[in-house]
Amino acid sequence: MPDSFTPPPADPQDDVSGIRTPEEAVKFFNRYHCVASEAGKTVILRESFDHLLRRRVFDRMEIRDLRGLYFNYVIKTGERKNGDAIMTPIAEVWLHSRGRRTYAGGVVFDPSENCGAGQLNLWRGFAVKPKPGSWQLLREHMFLNLCCSDQEKFDYLMGYCARMVQFPGEPAEVAIVLQSEEE
Repeated sequence: MPDSFTPPPADPQDDVSGIRTPEEAVKFFNRYHCVASEAGKTVILRESFDHLLRRRVFDRMEIRDLRGLYFNYVIKTGERKNGDAIMTPIAEVWLHSRGRRTYAGGVVFDPSENCGAGQLNLWRGFAVKPKPGSWQLLREHMFLNLCCSDQEKFDYLMGYCARMVQFPGEPAEVAIVLQSEEE
């Protein structure tokens, strides 16, 4: 998905009401939706923006839910022999389109971005962009409180944290455990 993602409108009618052609319907749905294989099921994923967490999220829905959500938005898709218009719900137009976004290879979370063809990668990069500044206060807290002023423990903790950022797609293989005395 492009970095220029714009969250879908809160009210789908804001965008949907202007759809007049099957091509416009496919373009609308491909902007916010995709069909994917996930855990042996076919699901619709709708990308949106969580303002509280300040990040992109995917809402999962079944095909019947998508149909129900957009059932009242119809467009002309043809004409009968008697001249009457054939009206089709826009969700049906998209679901039957060869041009819809489909990920038959499934859904993955792969920071290495080496996922296979036909897979939807949920990895969108780090949520925080680096910027200049001092992290001395946090560094001192980690050294004094988490590592009890033990340089060897602190060096290990720094290496552990650095590896998570440098190789986010690889498992840590160990876990840091903090333990305190019972009260």
